[in-house]
Amino acid sequence: MSSIPPLEGMDPLLSVHQDMFRPAGKTKWVGYISSTSVYSESEGGWVDEGSPTDQSLNRCIAENLWLELGDLEEMRSRVFRCAGIYGPNRNALATLRARKAGNTTDSKLVSRIHVGDLCRGIHASMTSSISDRKRVYNMSDDLPASRRDVFSYAKRLGSISEGDTDLVKLTRRDKSRSSKRVKNARLHNELITDLVYPSYVEGLKDLESQCIWPFTESILQVSVNRNN
Repeated sequence: MSSIPPLEGMDPLLSVHQDMFRPAGKTKWVGYISSTSVYSESEGGWVDEGSPTDQSLNRCIAENLWLELGDLEEMRSRVFRCAGIYGPNRNALATLRARKAGNTTDSKLVSRIHVGDLCRGIHASMTSSISDRKRVYNMSDDLPASRRDVFSYAKRLGSISEGDTDLVKLTRRDKSRSSKRVKNARLHNELITDLVYPSYVEGLKDLESQCIWPFTESILQVSVNRNN
């Protein structure tokens, strides 16, 4: 499993270590963490695994290299296109309390997934009986929502007043962020029938109650130390 971001026109892991998968057939399964940002702008419409992607993106180039690896080395190659990942220490509640909320009024619809459900889906792929050499999965929950709705709910849930956060104008990144709703039918049909957190509502409720699944305290502390 690789989550290493791509470089210009290449995947840094495969460019150096592709020999580790030889001889052909030695490795049975490989996975690559990608992003739903590979999809072309849909202006709030739905996208699935067959929707057009921007093949000029480094992320798309890396995806293709990993998928081709399935044929070259006779293994199952899986690409996981992740929506916005949230979870312990990385969520709307934590952002608000750190007074770094940025723009909370963006009405563009985007998809998300809790890191716990992401891990469940990847693990299910590893043990799946689906034998296709190449397979792409959208990893998202069931309810696309705007940043405005998510942060509004987080403020109510955490009893966080408007004055407790630093609100800023829409950033260049906010303005350029595409609006899309990500279909997850393949995830449900082939990997996990039900999500633990089908929407941000269930996810934020558990996070507010200090649930740190799928992590442990020690792992989270390492993450905090690195960020500091």
